[in-house]
Amino acid sequence: MSPLNEKCFYGRTYMSRDVIRPLRAIVCDENASRTLLTTEWERSDFIILRHELLRRTAIHRHIMQREGCQPLKCLPNKWFPPFGLDKLRKVVEAERAKAYPLFMLEDHEKHGDTYCQWGGPMYTVITRDPHNIREMLSRQFKNFEIGNARHGCVRPLLGDGIFIQDGAEWEASRKLSGPMIHRPSLPDLSLLERHFQRLQSRVAPSYYPNDLSASPSLDLKDYLLDLSLQLTTEFLLGEDINTASHGMNSETSVWNGAFAKEFDNAFRWISKRERYKVFYWLVDGLEFRRSCNAARDLVDEIVCRSVETRKMYKTPTETYIALEPLLSEQRDTEVVRDQFMNLLLAGRDTSGALLSWLFYALAREPHLVKILKKEIEDILDMDRSRTPTKSELNGMVKLDQFISETLRLFPPNPLNGRFSVLATFLPYGGGEDGEAPILIPKGTLVAFSTFAAQHNQDLYGETANRFRIDRWDDVRTKERRTVDWSYHPFLEEGRGNAWAVG
Repeated sequence: MSPLNEKCFYGRTYMSRDVIRPLRAIVCDENASRTLLTTEWERSDFIILRHELLRRTAIHRHIMQREGCQPLKCLPNKWFPPFGLDKLRKVVEAERAKAYPLFMLEDHEKHGDTYCQWGGPMYTVITRDPHNIREMLSRQFKNFEIGNARHGCVRPLLGDGIFIQDGAEWEASRKLSGPMIHRPSLPDLSLLERHFQRLQSRVAPSYYPNDLSASPSLDLKDYLLDLSLQLTTEFLLGEDINTASHGMNSETSVWNGAFAKEFDNAFRWISKRERYKVFYWLVDGLEFRRSCNAARDLVDEIVCRSVETRKMYKTPTETYIALEPLLSEQRDTEVVRDQFMNLLLAGRDTSGALLSWLFYALAREPHLVKILKKEIEDILDMDRSRTPTKSELNGMVKLDQFISETLRLFPPNPLNGRFSVLATFLPYGGGEDGEAPILIPKGTLVAFSTFAAQHNQDLYGETANRFRIDRWDDVRTKERRTVDWSYHPFLEEGRGNAWAVG
């Protein structure tokens, strides 16, 4: 039997457990059937359930006929362990080995661009097809949402902010924070230079130790995440956490170190919780809750200080501070804190991850160091001690190509997913060749992999897994790939193809 026919989704009706269990009791238990029909009330319940079953079946049939949907390849579950627990075990093992994106890529190479599977009661569609990703996040944006599971999973840390909201709440937060992020007044490059010089002063003693026998290797990840945290905090609040009066030394901030520690620990827990989807609540503990509370308390502290600063000093009308409208309006501290935590996640983690991958790529491709250095020196000309202007930065073509290729091979958000809020379809994945539309019932989890999409040899050729900046030589390539979604390293938390806060 071919994999396509091993377990065809259309052979079963997709309904919630609350609907299926009573129907199963009626069919399988004769005594339960008699009992259910003894009263008018119970008889009406049965009629409602039967009507709901017929209604959903009719909706699915209508969508399939209208769009020409065909069956989607569905991976079979083993009889033991049941409920797809064997797949969950592999996911957890890949996560521990920090190889989950590679694990997803291997599965796509094995099973195709789009396939489905059952994990207990949850029907999941897994795709890397850019057409499906674009359909879900752009054309049918209102038909998909983050879902209550994601909200409950991360709310202890992030609160009620834009990146875990859906529907009207998201629209309200988007209207509130959108103008703050896309501001005409951006930070001057001197701000970046100031923080970079501090980073350099911290890194130099580690890389050039007094002990000459020490290893010349250096782990930059924590340094770069700290840099990203400092830049994002100053961009959002105008608060330089390195110079704030907090009883710290001149090199680093107690606030910075304490917050980074609690935030990172809480997010490690959240990463584990997200792998369990609707069963996220199984992963919990006092350590997780304490880290969430500590991180939020630290943010409350710096938000309150920023509000007090604005009461004493008048802020210029034109300012790069993203949350200035919220701070000047003296909104509830909780509102500012939750928006700050959400935007900090988007700015600090994505930028820190990108910076880490950039240095990794340079270490792996040393010949690019000479190419990039020459371009920068040619543009700065004789005065190489100054910072480049924004127009000069935009004119560094090789640097842009290098960053684009790094984002292609190592996207900061490699995996994501959305739940369908109603029965709908996706344009590709059905039939033997995967070219036909597929039915997406209400409540389906659609998981998509940016990492797997941007490593797809059908899209990028045989060199898809190689680092080549010359693939971006044609200036129209990035625009074309952004339009067709074959290149989407930054998603606004799945809301669309966009650049992140960082």
